[in-house]
Amino acid sequence: MNHLPEKIKISLEKGNLIGDELWNDDNKLCSLINDCINIENNIKDINTIQENIKKCNLNKDIKVKFLQKEDEINSFIEFIKSFGDISNNKNKYKFKKCPLNFNIPKEYEVSGIDDNILIKTGPISLKTYIGEYELEKEIENRWKVEILNTKSHHIMVGVTTIDCDLKGFPLNKCGWYISCFTSNLYSGPPHNYYMKETDLKRVEDEITIIMNMSKGTLKFIIDEDKDDDEDKGESYTNIPLDKPLIPAVILYDSKDKVKLIEC
Repeated sequence: MNHLPEKIKISLEKGNLIGDELWNDDNKLCSLINDCINIENNIKDINTIQENIKKCNLNKDIKVKFLQKEDEINSFIEFIKSFGDISNNKNKYKFKKCPLNFNIPKEYEVSGIDDNILIKTGPISLKTYIGEYELEKEIENRWKVEILNTKSHHIMVGVTTIDCDLKGFPLNKCGWYISCFTSNLYSGPPHNYYMKETDLKRVEDEITIIMNMSKGTLKFIIDEDKDDDEDKGESYTNIPLDKPLIPAVILYDSKDKVKLIEC
């Protein structure tokens, strides 16, 4: 008893629970001491919590929020899963939005849930419009361009480099394209095609573009879902892969409208 801290001695004496049997029984005495210590620690914890609550109430910037019950959270997760697999993959085939400039009329507008529909609003002229994201390296990238509206069918589709100069006449600058009107090929260096003829037919509704980023080949399939479609092989080979490539379309007439479709 003499070796105990003074605070515990006082607590035991005030408790009037110490009899001769406790003085002579170390186990019972230790058990009682531990109970006292636990009670004291619990009181300290409660006081600390109360102080924190007071601080929160005094500070208007701190708001206390209670989490929902675990069973409610699990039920909500199961409800979300019922809609199908959850994916965070971005839509690879979308158009780059027109920069905001209140002093200059918009050259084009981008719409659709996935920003994959483009309509030319500017004057009649050849103008290149590009995708938002680079094509993935070392794989075969595949997408469709659907013609939603056109006046003269003077539309070209293909790919271009990420640093392509979009001002001026685009065909002799950079990129590799096919004309939806004639199915002729147009490109910048190193191919420098201008009205190069192919065996492909005119594009009526849509065209599939297949860019192989490991081989540097570009293929076009006209109206793939129709019975008379035919794979004519690569239209371009040995496309340089030293710069990132992006999907591109060239529109001529105002109000021409196209859509990118992942496939």
